[in-house]
Amino acid sequence: MATPILRVAIEPVHPQDFTKLAKGLKLLNQADACVQVSIAPTGEHLITTLGEVHVEKCVRDLEENYAKVKVNVSKPIVSFRETIVPEATVDMVNEAIVKTANAKDITKKIITLQTANKLSTLRLIALPLPQAAVDLLEKHISLFKELATKDKGAAVSEKYATLLAQIKFQLTNAEFDFKGLSYFEPAQLVERIWSLGPCNCGTNILLNLTDYEHPNFWKSLIQHADTDAGAKITNDVRHDYNSSFVNGFQLATAAGPLCEEPMQGVAFVVLEWSVESCDDLNSKSYGPFSGQVLNASKESCRMAFQAQPPTFS
Repeated sequence: MATPILRVAIEPVHPQDFTKLAKGLKLLNQADACVQVSIAPTGEHLITTLGEVHVEKCVRDLEENYAKVKVNVSKPIVSFRETIVPEATVDMVNEAIVKTANAKDITKKIITLQTANKLSTLRLIALPLPQAAVDLLEKHISLFKELATKDKGAAVSEKYATLLAQIKFQLTNAEFDFKGLSYFEPAQLVERIWSLGPCNCGTNILLNLTDYEHPNFWKSLIQHADTDAGAKITNDVRHDYNSSFVNGFQLATAAGPLCEEPMQGVAFVVLEWSVESCDDLNSKSYGPFSGQVLNASKESCRMAFQAQPPTFS
């Protein structure tokens, strides 16, 4: 079967016909195996087809048979992914690029940022993921999405648990290159994955190399326990703002700094995250501390991304 390649947004001419359009799209999806019907995060109804002629046929079927309403069709939607690449070693005429000692210093790419009230400090760097890891995560996006949206306490089948163990093993064999910033073994690095993004199921990784013991990402997928439960059994104040840090990463990877498109294949390696424990964390002058952590996490991820050679994929 051919793979759908052309995506367009579709909407009724008259807003009151949205219900009819939704029903019509379901019928179209059932009748035509070569069309994919989806809803964008913005709420738009999308159809992905085999080409322009196929789009015309789908629209005609909707208007005449399935929805029986007039529709408007957008121009083709081209999806980009923002990513980073290793620095070039040769120039445009295939000659080796000679780098100065300063240019070779990977620590120059590390971003240090504080929250508005200066009571929390973040240090992180963005590095490209190996292609094998990107392909593996992309292949299992639907699995991670399903597990991330499961109800808390819902049992996970043995089949899924086995599949996750296989994914962890394959990630362990991926050749991660952290430029000497980490001395963890590959298996330990995989265990220190904090989150995937965007939407908890993408091809970007938040990796924790700090002294902070974050909730175990892999166990949370299987058990789907409360990821902030650790705050009740530890004195580490950072547990109270765990979700804020992760949500900042999710927002950054969902809309990159180049043109607000999702990121792909980027590892955000957190080298330091400190929070001063005091009564002034939520002072009225700077607003809720959770919002400050979220904003600092998001902005540091975007700044770290821009510190590396960016491109589109």
